Amino acid sequence: MLNELKEKGLLASNPWEDESQITCYYLWHHLGRRARQGAMMGAVDYAHWHGFFELQQDLYKLEKIYRQRMESEEIE
Repeated sequence: MLNELKEKGLLASNPWEDESQITCYYLWHHLGRRARQGAMMGAVDYAHWHGFFELQQDLYKLEKIYRQRMESEEIE
């Protein structure tokens, strides 16, 4: 999704002012780490609720931003 938005010029030049880029960073560096560490340590509840569940919620958020930008061809 980010690659397509970038190709169409639908990402802000400053990534810290762009909700989609901030969310992607958060997905990988925060939620993804929780999911991976929880799974590695056998903390199933932690990996699920603090990792994969929150990761999925942010993925839905990214998809919504993606659809909105692709349809309107504008950065909100």
